[in-house]
Amino acid sequence: MGRHLSNLPTELTSFVGRREELREVKRLLTSTRLLTLTGSGGVGKTKLALRAAADMSRGFPDGVWLVLLGSIDDPLLVAQAVLSALGVQDLSAGLSLSSLTEYLAGKRLLLVLDNCEHLLDACAVLAGTLLAACPDLHVLATSRQALGVAGEVRMVVPPMSLPGEGEEVSVQRLLGSDAVWLLCERAAAVVPGFAPRPAALGDGRHDGQPERLRGLCGAGRPTGCAAAGNRPRLWPARPPSASTRSMTATA
Repeated sequence: MGRHLSNLPTELTSFVGRREELREVKRLLTSTRLLTLTGSGGVGKTKLALRAAADMSRGFPDGVWLVLLGSIDDPLLVAQAVLSALGVQDLSAGLSLSSLTEYLAGKRLLLVLDNCEHLLDACAVLAGTLLAACPDLHVLATSRQALGVAGEVRMVVPPMSLPGEGEEVSVQRLLGSDAVWLLCERAAAVVPGFAPRPAALGDGRHDGQPERLRGLCGAGRPTGCAAAGNRPRLWPARPPSASTRSMTATA
């Protein structure tokens, strides 16, 4: 029919960097049925998972379905969240996992379970049960920790690339790194017309400018630049005030 079933959100920002990681996720998904992307909060696990799932949607005729678990506190509601994401109404109170297993039997689809870390046991039971009963099901999970299910493959998502600590590096080289590229792109979305001007920063080898840029991108602290890239809706709708700039510069 040419129609691909999915509830994946439309990307509102471009996909910056992560080309090698993206290729690896897609490669692993062809050979394993449970792949968990792990890493620190804000490092970019969700965006990487969504792009990989979208790229591979043609291989799943019954759809690619995103299950958002971040707002769920009750482990008993995990199976219900999956049913809701699939658009299935569960009428069997207390038997959501049984209903889900029955619904998915014989279907070839990809489930993307996002933010599993606070529901590890429930997600592990869900994934293990479904994968055992549904041979054509694939699961791509994001979590700060692996689920611990038999057959699970874990891929660690590192912070975006920056030149190594202690290297003598020019501003121009930093501007070519994924993390700074992302920072500049997101800044341009908030401040129309924004563009980095290496000439205005000088050579940058001896005046501390590379280290300041490195700090803005959160080297070793992925919640900085990466979090901004994954959750641009949390950025202010106006340029930061002078006090905010001062706090950022001294953080």
